[in-house]
Amino acid sequence: MDNLQTSEVVVSVVIENYLEQKISIDESMILDINIHESLNDNTTHGDITLLDIGGFEERIPIIGQERININFSSKSNELEEQQKHFIIYNMSPKMMDESKKQAYTLFFVSEEYIANLTQKVSRSYKSKYGWEIVTDIYSSFIANNVREQKKLFADGEKNLDSAVYRMQLVMAQFRPFECMNLVAKRSVPARGLGKFIFYEDKYGYNFKSIESLLDPKSTVQDMDRVDDNATEKIIQSGAVELEKNAVVSKYVLMPANAIEDYRESFELSAEDVIIQNFKFESTFNVIANIVGGMYSSRLMTYDTVTQRIGSLDNEGASESFNGSELSSRISNVKTNFYDFDYGKRYGQYTHIRGQNFPLVSRNHYALKNPNSCYKFMTTNFERTQRKQINVLNVKTKNDSDIDNQVERWLLPNLSQNRQMKNIVLSIKVAGDHARTVGELVNIDLPSSYFPNEKHKYYSGNYLISELSHKIIDGQYFMDMKLIKDNLSSKLTNMINGVSEQELLDAGADQSFIDALLEDNNTWDEDEAGEEY
Repeated sequence: MDNLQTSEVVVSVVIENYLEQKISIDESMILDINIHESLNDNTTHGDITLLDIGGFEERIPIIGQERININFSSKSNELEEQQKHFIIYNMSPKMMDESKKQAYTLFFVSEEYIANLTQKVSRSYKSKYGWEIVTDIYSSFIANNVREQKKLFADGEKNLDSAVYRMQLVMAQFRPFECMNLVAKRSVPARGLGKFIFYEDKYGYNFKSIESLLDPKSTVQDMDRVDDNATEKIIQSGAVELEKNAVVSKYVLMPANAIEDYRESFELSAEDVIIQNFKFESTFNVIANIVGGMYSSRLMTYDTVTQRIGSLDNEGASESFNGSELSSRISNVKTNFYDFDYGKRYGQYTHIRGQNFPLVSRNHYALKNPNSCYKFMTTNFERTQRKQINVLNVKTKNDSDIDNQVERWLLPNLSQNRQMKNIVLSIKVAGDHARTVGELVNIDLPSSYFPNEKHKYYSGNYLISELSHKIIDGQYFMDMKLIKDNLSSKLTNMINGVSEQELLDAGADQSFIDALLEDNNTWDEDEAGEEY
């Protein structure tokens, strides 16, 4: 802690016991506080370590029926303080130091998590969008079973990032969070490809696509989240869209003795935050990417009702998943695989704002090898896509509006999941209570080769995937895990054994090179869906 730059913090802690008596915790009792948020967790959780003065835990007493309220703010930030309300669910064994003073750690979690454990969902949904299902479950089983209701921000029908397909689901004795995670898994964003997630941040609960986090836009439904820096603009539909300042903060890695020179060279403001410690948790893992389906994958489906493998014909699949005929069943019914290739589909994903350079070159050996990740799943794709089920001779109405099909989401989700796990950066910075998960930050990493320049590939915008607010001995700092799904600079490509840079150095025009690259099966957005 001595070598770290931390923030001055104002913090207050109140514990409410089973008798609803509220007891303020003296700052001298607080050894440390940790509040953890994550895009991978449905709720916020954390812990607080207390020095037991005068038999505090016996006087309250602490028996597992307590609530804890934590308010904190960094003095340098004038925004309203963070107010957190939790349920204490566990207590560590007591520790005693040399002075015979006892200390223990209380573990806490959002109240909604406890409500989730005590509820079961038994409902069916037909022809419903994902946001409709999540909103219904949250309001019925979570919000009605907690003392203080938090808002749910769901990408809905007026949002450009809403799910584009409807689905039908039967929930049979599932916990609410299980239901919402299932819906998130099966939802497909309107803007492109990828997955939805359900998570808690400082504002409340969120049902959002990864795309909406990578390139954030806020509509009238999210007015409560928009700060004073938001600017208004009219979109084509006539609705007012509010676009937040996409990048909320800049973090810079530099030696302590070079701060002033660095600020002058890169024109950094006084608000730019110095990175205390950093570690790349990952930059790539080719084996995990291959097995996980990032580069290429193949899906074969089986309909348990019609007993057909794959699609009846290419017309029965969506534009994005037309499939290629590879074989026929004995019954002479055409069967299709659904193939995914990162190189062909890259342009259909929304990527980190301001950056659009793939993680691998066009010549990567793992591309165009769909058998590297082969999935066999049941489906109802044909029955919901076709208005008439020939096999059963049953007329259906608006079945095309109902989406339950693994063909829509599985392969793109597998790829995006691995894309977001390639470049993972952990940093430690001074505390700022305004920060939360799901925000974009800009990272300046100095080049190890080029003097006074940023790292060519790993600087740029990142998404906060995990965030821990830590207060230790009155000092406030944050541990953040940051991710990105692309590079900050373009990789040089090979064309018939000659590098793109060599062609440029020889005087070739960039448009000519681009034409050659397109002829060599490249990252072409316009052709991305034609093979499927």
